[in-house]
Amino acid sequence: KLYSKPFKDIHFKEKFSKEKFDVIKNKINLLSKLIPFDSLLYNSEFIVLIDKDWLKAKKEHIGYTFDGNITVVGRIGKFIETGNESDKPELIKTLDQIQKYAISLLNELGFIKAEKAYLVNPIAIYY
Repeated sequence: KLYSKPFKDIHFKEKFSKEKFDVIKNKINLLSKLIPFDSLLYNSEFIVLIDKDWLKAKKEHIGYTFDGNITVVGRIGKFIETGNESDKPELIKTLDQIQKYAISLLNELGFIKAEKAYLVNPIAIYY
């Protein structure tokens, strides 16, 4: 048995179908196009976008190698809030909408749990 009945009751309220799987797969593919980075780290309100070329360890090994404790030194590049509109040029508003949509997709898929986030440009990542 892979999981207990209470786990199933909590996490599998809806029946999972091929159609639902296809929708999720399409959203993940869209995210990979909207976010031009290989990986991201997330901590409540900070999203650190990471390119695989910046890491010495393989991105797949980070959770096991560093025991989940990672320190990031970086510069906050941008603050994104899903409902915030401001007086900016149209091009910047369009780019903001793309980033807000990416954040909302990350929320919807359960990767993050925030309506606003700081995008951090990492300078150093260590454990």
